[in-house]
Amino acid sequence: MPGSSVKSLCDDESFSSLVMRGVLDAPAAQTFYDEIKDYTLEGDPDFDHAYTQSGSAPVYDRIKPNDCWIIPHTVSDFVCMQCLASSLKEYHALRFMKAWRQVAQPFCKSHNKLLDSFPARNSDLMNFLVQKPSSLRTTLPESILQMIACTARKIYEDLIETMHFECPAAAQKRFSSFRFLLELFLHAQSDSGGIASFYMSAPRSRNSRWQPFSWQSSFQTGAVISNALERACAIIMYHAISSDASQISIAPITSQISGFGYHYPITPESIGSLSRLVMSEVNPAVTARLHSYSEILNCSSYQRFLRGFHHDKC
Repeated sequence: MPGSSVKSLCDDESFSSLVMRGVLDAPAAQTFYDEIKDYTLEGDPDFDHAYTQSGSAPVYDRIKPNDCWIIPHTVSDFVCMQCLASSLKEYHALRFMKAWRQVAQPFCKSHNKLLDSFPARNSDLMNFLVQKPSSLRTTLPESILQMIACTARKIYEDLIETMHFECPAAAQKRFSSFRFLLELFLHAQSDSGGIASFYMSAPRSRNSRWQPFSWQSSFQTGAVISNALERACAIIMYHAISSDASQISIAPITSQISGFGYHYPITPESIGSLSRLVMSEVNPAVTARLHSYSEILNCSSYQRFLRGFHHDKC
């Protein structure tokens, strides 16, 4: 690899971004444009392990993502416009970060803001330079959106830190609860979607392209088609039901958004009852999964959420 390529390599940069910038001589780079069917990872340079068989394997091993809960390029692209502007100035090219594609990271760590979203990436990437980002469907001002982004980032980083000190089995269970509950809050089963799709914004428009065939696919689909505000809202909801001290940390957000017409309380009971209310049907497997997390989410807030979900208390 040429010295200039090594110099411009960033461990946080996505593999497809390096391919597009011509930093790597990846033999199968053209598969970057292939459809990603059914949200599999096939043909996606960031996550397709076939790339480890290429001459770029050592580089891929350095920059591959930690998990595969990703948003396909064929659905949408999430970026930080300030980061892209900096990369144009420094590298004379658009550089895309791995974290921007992770469902659980709807924020830019460098600028403490929600990511901007664009339609599925086109071949010349000019949509990032000439188009406006997709709307967040909210009337919340930028100052409150930044507060939401900072809160979601802290919750996520605290979660990762907690998992770091747990045994592998407990950490895996905790992240499983995090993923499942976020997907519950973001699902695409009903007309408006999960509750995180309308708590801080106008409801998500129903799109026949994303009609799921099962509760599993409705959960997975909802997560990857959600915008950054929806995903940040889901993270805050997870915190609200998984920590007995959460109401103190999220109180400023609750008071701020209520002034703009968003009056749903971010309390465990309300999150539970509304989550159940907007689901067209509840598969017994969903209920079983929720109860299975009682051990790892051992707090009164989670029990209040479960009672709300079963309409024992609203």
